[in-house]
Amino acid sequence: MQDTAASNPTTISRAELRRVGWGSFIGTAIEWYDFFVFSAASALVFGPLFFPGANPVVGVLSSFAVFGTGFVARPFGAIFFGFLGDRVGRKKTLIATLLSMGAGTFLVGCLPTAGQIGILAPILLVVCRLLQGFATGGEWGGATLVAIEFAPDGKRGKYGTFPQLGNGTGIALSTAVFALVSLLPQQQFITWGWRLPFFSSIVLIAVGLLIRKRIGETPSFTKMLANNEVVKNPLATLFRNDTPSVLRVIGMKLIEGVFSILCFTFVVAFATGQLHADRTEILVGSTIAAVLSVPSQYFFGSLSDRVGRRPVLMFGIGFLILFAFPFFWLVQTGNPVLVSLAMVIGFCVGYSALYSVHTSYFSELFPARTRYSALAVSTNIGSVISSGPASLIAGILVAAAGGSAWMVSIYIIVVGVISFISVSLSPETAHSPLRGESVKVENPELAPSVGDVELVK
Repeated sequence: MQDTAASNPTTISRAELRRVGWGSFIGTAIEWYDFFVFSAASALVFGPLFFPGANPVVGVLSSFAVFGTGFVARPFGAIFFGFLGDRVGRKKTLIATLLSMGAGTFLVGCLPTAGQIGILAPILLVVCRLLQGFATGGEWGGATLVAIEFAPDGKRGKYGTFPQLGNGTGIALSTAVFALVSLLPQQQFITWGWRLPFFSSIVLIAVGLLIRKRIGETPSFTKMLANNEVVKNPLATLFRNDTPSVLRVIGMKLIEGVFSILCFTFVVAFATGQLHADRTEILVGSTIAAVLSVPSQYFFGSLSDRVGRRPVLMFGIGFLILFAFPFFWLVQTGNPVLVSLAMVIGFCVGYSALYSVHTSYFSELFPARTRYSALAVSTNIGSVISSGPASLIAGILVAAAGGSAWMVSIYIIVVGVISFISVSLSPETAHSPLRGESVKVENPELAPSVGDVELVK
């Protein structure tokens, strides 16, 4: 029987698509800016400032442990905001996540250090990190749905890259800001310079809030309301009907979560701390890798519309598995150019092939009535398992290997194999309607590309 939604598609104007593109992009950019500002600070300053009694190695590991607490809060945020997103709407929920995330980041910059208030300082740092993580638990899923549920059939891979482009942009902004403040004399950097990147997030939050208020509710949720299809308990409905898909998404997230943290958190600490590479040069290399990932992710997302989601994902995972040892061979030289080359190759090829397709593929696996909860819960459980402990595990493995990173390469390979199996067990979805949804673009030949996204006045 013909799908009535597919035969009567929602018509979306080009202006609305532009607002959608910016709205999904800016939120993810802010999310990753906040995420990696905290990440960089964990690698560079939180150890001596908030754990001054520990030796340098224990101090860094302690700061990584605090960084990991944000991942503990993510599933709770995913459940809470997923419920709101499937019950009251995508737009209202995204505004709530944006404000919560911004508050957590700004407050970190205001914190007194352990030298000023003692044990209360690391406790407050954990509280701010938990607030960040709680908000982040609902951010990515909502930003993804704004892009995907407005996207025309056959172009969801392309439009799904808009929130993902915020990944590279947010990382580039955070590492660039930290690279700039790291140019300050060491005493000024430790005293107040490290706070500036946290304070700067307030500007991004204001811009994001302005844009998101101008976006309408998605066609999928609007139809759910009109057809009285909103379920009372989205999470229970999700696990009753789609548990296998949730488990496969968790598996697919593993390699992406592990590699992103190793590339931009652990490598910074490893190269600057153990290998004594120049801090600013390593941060500049991180920025270059993040910037170059923007066109790379757009390419892979658009490619998945033509060749399918699974081939692109399998390519990305396979690449990271094969590159695991060469990646750390380059890093262990301690040469900033070669360390930067490792980050650029790994992030712009293997990682970008994965991350660019996750938005469209994960959304296509679930129905609209539980889609927000599905994306929020499954991806955040995956992040808790993978990203949360990645730096800590990597640090322990390096210590166990006497300062060598070869065991970390094996770690990447193991999680890569799990992710590859998860993809192989999942269906292809690129050329099918979005579970009862179909969107038509007004003047499709004028539909915006990545270079055409602009804020409509």
